[in-house]
Amino acid sequence: MTVQVYLNKIGFPKIAELQNTDNLPGIGEKISLNIDNNQERNEFEVTDVKKDADKTYIYVNPV
Repeated sequence: MTVQVYLNKIGFPKIAELQNTDNLPGIGEKISLNIDNNQERNEFEVTDVKKDADKTYIYVNPV
Protein backbone atom coordinates (compact mmCIF):
# COMPACT_ATOMS: atom_id res chain seq x y z
CA MET A 1 0.00 0.00 0.00
CA THR A 2 1.23 3.49 -0.84
CA VAL A 3 0.90 6.29 1.74
CA GLN A 4 1.21 9.81 0.37
CA VAL A 5 1.38 12.94 2.53
CA TYR A 6 0.01 16.26 1.25
CA LEU A 7 0.25 19.75 2.70
CA ASN A 8 -3.23 21.06 3.50
CA LYS A 9 -3.16 24.27 1.44
CA ILE A 10 -4.20 25.44 -2.04
CA GLY A 11 -3.11 22.87 -4.59
CA PHE A 12 -2.40 20.22 -1.92
CA PRO A 13 1.30 19.76 -2.77
CA LYS A 14 2.68 16.28 -2.11
CA ILE A 15 5.44 16.58 0.50
CA ALA A 16 6.29 12.96 1.34
CA GLU A 17 5.65 9.29 0.78
CA LEU A 18 5.74 7.04 3.82
CA GLN A 19 7.42 3.65 3.74
CA ASN A 20 6.28 2.33 7.14
CA THR A 21 2.58 1.65 6.68
CA ASP A 22 2.18 -0.43 9.84
CA ASN A 23 1.53 2.52 12.16
CA LEU A 24 -0.45 5.19 10.30
CA PRO A 25 -1.21 8.43 12.18
CA GLY A 26 -4.77 9.51 12.87
CA ILE A 27 -6.43 12.92 12.74
CA GLY A 28 -4.97 15.30 15.32
CA GLU A 29 -1.72 13.35 15.74
CA LYS A 30 1.65 15.04 15.29
CA ILE A 31 4.19 13.58 12.86
CA SER A 32 7.79 14.47 11.95
CA LEU A 33 8.99 14.34 8.35
CA ASN A 34 12.20 15.07 6.47
CA ILE A 35 11.23 17.19 3.48
CA ASP A 36 13.30 17.42 0.26
CA ASN A 37 16.19 15.33 1.67
CA ASN A 38 16.68 17.99 4.34
CA GLN A 39 18.45 16.82 7.52
CA GLU A 40 16.08 18.91 9.66
CA ARG A 41 12.81 17.29 10.67
CA ASN A 42 9.61 19.26 10.20
CA GLU A 43 6.61 18.87 12.52
CA PHE A 44 3.08 18.49 11.14
CA GLU A 45 -0.41 17.80 12.50
CA VAL A 46 -2.65 15.37 10.63
CA THR A 47 -5.92 17.01 9.54
CA ASP A 48 -7.45 14.28 7.35
CA VAL A 49 -6.84 10.67 6.30
CA LYS A 50 -8.48 9.18 3.20
CA LYS A 51 -8.12 5.63 1.88
CA ASP A 52 -8.93 3.93 -1.38
CA ALA A 53 -8.15 0.42 -2.66
CA ASP A 54 -4.35 0.75 -2.91
CA LYS A 55 -3.45 4.21 -1.55
CA THR A 56 -3.79 6.18 1.65
CA TYR A 57 -3.74 9.97 1.59
CA ILE A 58 -2.72 11.94 4.67
CA TYR A 59 -3.28 15.71 4.78
CA VAL A 60 -1.25 17.79 7.24
CA ASN A 61 -0.72 21.34 8.51
CA PRO A 62 2.66 22.63 9.75
CA VAL A 63 2.92 22.97 13.53
